[in-house]
Amino acid sequence: KREQMAKLLKEHAVEERLIDSIRRMEDQSFLPPERKLADDMNVSRCTLRRTLRSLEAQGLIHRIPGKGNIVLAQENSSTQLRPAAISPAEISLFMPSGYIAPYISKIMAGWDDALKESDKCYLLHGNVNPHRQLSNIKTASPKCRVMGLSLLPWKRKILSPLELLSKFSGDLVFILDRCAGAPELGHAVLNNESKGAELALEWLLSVKHRAAGTALFFKFPSEKYSSAISRRLELFRVAEKMSLKIQAVEVEDDDPAALRKYLSAIKKPASVISSDGRMAEKIMLACKELGIHVPDQLTLLSLFESPTDWKIPHVHPDFYAIGRFSGNLAVNLLDGKPLKMKNISIDPVFQA
Repeated sequence: KREQMAKLLKEHAVEERLIDSIRRMEDQSFLPPERKLADDMNVSRCTLRRTLRSLEAQGLIHRIPGKGNIVLAQENSSTQLRPAAISPAEISLFMPSGYIAPYISKIMAGWDDALKESDKCYLLHGNVNPHRQLSNIKTASPKCRVMGLSLLPWKRKILSPLELLSKFSGDLVFILDRCAGAPELGHAVLNNESKGAELALEWLLSVKHRAAGTALFFKFPSEKYSSAISRRLELFRVAEKMSLKIQAVEVEDDDPAALRKYLSAIKKPASVISSDGRMAEKIMLACKELGIHVPDQLTLLSLFESPTDWKIPHVHPDFYAIGRFSGNLAVNLLDGKPLKMKNISIDPVFQA
């Protein structure tokens, strides 16, 4: 017993020293290699590894095989470094925060209304940091029976949530987006991208001053979400059905000069379709700098939302309905009422 107590005290001392080091490190930076850490602390590799496993369980670090141990962002001050234990809620909801907050709040409103009516409680995880999000999924999954997830970066090469989610024994509800790599995993409540493409192209064909010929579809090279891939595919499928020619143009997120160069070179008037509101905002900024008048010289519409500073014709998903249906679905699954349909599509509207 005396030897066991000494061993525990030693591991505790090592853990406290590592936590002090983590407090001074930046988010997503790597800890020194295990061999160096063991030498610096004068402990065996076995003792060090047990301590690192403890820190990973607390959500302070994440081990990446072949790369090392990465420091995870801490939401509060260093005095609150150790995260509080996650409550054993039967429903967990994972929602990223940040730049997508405007429509995430609408989804949340629908979800909240559905859960309030059922008197069910849920635990919300709202963090855009993929390392923290993965750690939260790992911690919550043994405790909850239904997990709602929205807009996780499925295509990332490391720290992908797919392996964890595929092993989850409960029910999964994907909201607005689902992992393209596992189309049969769980249920998904999605925007009807086919209907959105139909509404957008019907409006474009109705515009009297629109340019004849090929319309240009501006998109980012990296399509992080499966919903963006589906949106592009449906656009071209519906365009072919309507005998409308569309040419895809890829624009890097951080290259405004290339976008200005392309817009200045195209023949006016022109018809331009943006993949989403963020791309539409970049196009509007470039047009303003180039003196291109919208809509007289360039007819612009967005397939997903409108920019914050400019109101342009756009497909507007019914985010509240998506959130409410997702919440009701989570409650039904918790109550043992499964749904046969894997994908549920909610129709959007078009705002000219």
